[in-house]
Amino acid sequence: MQALPGFRDFLPDQCAGRNYIFARWREVARRYGFVEWEGPVLEATELYKKKSGAEIVDKLFNFTDCANISSSIATSLAKRTLPLISNSWRFASTPCAHLV
Repeated sequence: MQALPGFRDFLPDQCAGRNYIFARWREVARRYGFVEWEGPVLEATELYKKKSGAEIVDKLFNFTDCANISSSIATSLAKRTLPLISNSWRFASTPCAHLV
C-alpha cells in the first residue's frame, strides 16, 4: 500500500538531516527579527463558507464530529497571516515594534 499523495514517513536519519536544516533556518530567521508562529490544523467549515462560498466545501477535506461540529483541514496558513499580524500590530506601541 502506498502513502497518500503529499505524505511520507521520515526515518531517523532523514529526520536528523531535516531537523538540522530547519534549525539553521530558524537561527537565521531569528537573527533578522522573524518570529515563529503556528496556526490550527483544523478550521470551522463555516469560516471557509463565509470567505469563499458554499461550493468550497466540496474541495476541502471536511467532516462533522460527534458533537455535530463541521471542521475542515486548514488549506493554508497564509490566509491567517494578515489578520494575525493586524491584531498584533494593534497592540504594539509602534508599528513593527514586536518584530525588532
